[in-house]
Amino acid sequence: MDWQKLGPGGGFVSVDERGIVVTLMASKASQDKSETIVVPRQHMPKACEALEAWAAFAKLEVGEPAFRPVDRHQKISTERLTDRSVARIVKARVKELAKQRGRSEAEAVEPVELISGHSLRAGYATSAAARNMPAYRIQSHTRHKPAQVVAGLPPGSQSESLIAS
Repeated sequence: MDWQKLGPGGGFVSVDERGIVVTLMASKASQDKSETIVVPRQHMPKACEALEAWAAFAKLEVGEPAFRPVDRHQKISTERLTDRSVARIVKARVKELAKQRGRSEAEAVEPVELISGHSLRAGYATSAAARNMPAYRIQSHTRHKPAQVVAGLPPGSQSESLIAS
């Protein structure tokens, strides 16, 4: 993701009065045209504040990578995070948390092996469904095209009537 305007990345992110605005040039949900997603400020004010603070702290310029690695000396890279970066960061945090909670090094690896980058999206869908959020709202949030995927059914399944109810 680039900051505020498309640079060499696959999309860009900005913050305005509506909230966090993410524009993807292509995605799993839309291969042939760009798609804009707004995370409403009223729903996630802290996320808006954090992204604005990061942009100021990192001195982001328009069109440059928005999300960048920070080394152990707190030096911010000019490079962008890779497609695997989020998964690695989440796994490192899970392992760190497990160790803080008293697990040994070997035990701390166990929960790490159970998660992936896909886990965040799938985890949201699972948590929302457990809280009785309607499937159409989950589908809207995750941008899954086939409703069967949200319902946990294989695409093309004959159980579409279950989803509609």
